[in-house]
Amino acid sequence: MGLRRSMVDLLRISDLLSILNLSFGFISIAFSLSGEYWLSLSFILLSILSDGLDGLVARSLGEGELGERIDSLADMVSFSIAPSALAYSLYRSIYIMPFLILYLGCSAIRLSAYHLFKKEDSFVGLPVSACCLMISSACMFSMDVLPMDIMLIVLSLDMVSKIPYPKVDGFIGSVALILILSVLI
Repeated sequence: MGLRRSMVDLLRISDLLSILNLSFGFISIAFSLSGEYWLSLSFILLSILSDGLDGLVARSLGEGELGERIDSLADMVSFSIAPSALAYSLYRSIYIMPFLILYLGCSAIRLSAYHLFKKEDSFVGLPVSACCLMISSACMFSMDVLPMDIMLIVLSLDMVSKIPYPKVDGFIGSVALILILSVLI
């Protein structure tokens, strides 16, 4: 009987950044439940930043055995459950519930199938993080429930569509990072 590796031995630096993403998502949910909506949005933005950093670190240092799995689980919490909790906490309407469930379902499908449709230069379907950012921003600008329902339908279906979207990196990625940081400050 040889020595067995522990689960912790499988962790890489990029995995720790995914756990940070997951933690920020949980904190966002907690703030949504306590009515601290701007703080909830701030932690969603921090989740997006840590997700971007984990991808950058994974590409430069190499991804471990847990990488894709832990990243998808963290993204489900931060980019699907957290914005859904924010939207429900703000609207408190039974009429938004089916559309949030659709969003959660399509997010789960997209995150589960992401690695099957992975391309170097583009995404197939709208990324969950982009949908999360749009939903969270719309929540903070007091959008009425009907337009929010429509937005949830469109974004949900777009996540699982065949529409290609360019990857945001290089100069555009840097500008996006600066914008997110300036909103947080």
